[in-house]
Amino acid sequence: MASDGMPVAVDTASPAARAAVERGKAIFYRRVGQRNHACADCHTPERGEQVPRGPLAGRRHRGLTRHFPTWRTDRNEIWDMRKRFQWCMTPLGVNMLAADAVEYAELELFLTTFDVGKPITAPGIRH
Repeated sequence: MASDGMPVAVDTASPAARAAVERGKAIFYRRVGQRNHACADCHTPERGEQVPRGPLAGRRHRGLTRHFPTWRTDRNEIWDMRKRFQWCMTPLGVNMLAADAVEYAELELFLTTFDVGKPITAPGIRH
């Protein structure tokens, strides 16, 4: 709550950080699972932004990370980005990675680059 309203600031100037962002981007566009989907299939305008059997998904360029952690009213739990990533994998028929998998960190870093300068809106509340 102390950060609510502050701008997102993530430093990606180092070569290691830039490489991690590129790996996160590759993960975002990689097709996986039984349905052969990528994150981009649901979260980019060029791919339609449709969730299989569900509503429109959040748009990557509008910011997907700045309202985390968030309270999930339907689950009665606090979710961080990694929990959200794991939950997205379920309908795609993908085996979830361990919560501390480096791929989640790289994906989160890539997505956070779209939120730089935008206000943090945490804690968020979602159904």
